[in-house]
Amino acid sequence: MKAMQKGFTLIELMIVIAIIGILAAIAIPAYQDYIGRSQMAEALSLASGQKGAVAEYYSSNSDCPDNAQTDYKNGGIAKKSQISGKYVQEVTVGQGGSTIIISGTQSATSKCDIKAKMRGTNVAEGIKNKTLTLGMVPTSGAFQWGCTSDADNKFLPATCQK
Repeated sequence: MKAMQKGFTLIELMIVIAIIGILAAIAIPAYQDYIGRSQMAEALSLASGQKGAVAEYYSSNSDCPDNAQTDYKNGGIAKKSQISGKYVQEVTVGQGGSTIIISGTQSATSKCDIKAKMRGTNVAEGIKNKTLTLGMVPTSGAFQWGCTSDADNKFLPATCQK
């Protein structure tokens, strides 16, 4: 009498393990990029929170605030050491000079910069110690904001990608 086969054969198990390995090899790097983008979103959020106060200060004083030493409580601008997050070390506000992307491929030199510096630990590998810069360009009666960064394009929000 012939015995009935129960369970999986060794080759079937090996094929399943190989398929899982291939899927993991594709999914893990994609997930790491996703984590980096979400951490960089914190930088954009913290930097964007200063845009209104910087524009108001510039409108009143025709100059950019500098939050390295001074506390601009009346203008809503905190010291750089007071603006941080889980992944962002500090947010500095100061004079511009960065070449920023305003829309699409249009670039300009900023007048005032808001720079969010990422932490060196507990962040995705591709964004450690990188900086996201929001730059303000005064135009006739308004302000245009643009973005640039020294991080890889794959980690940047869509508005900052080159």
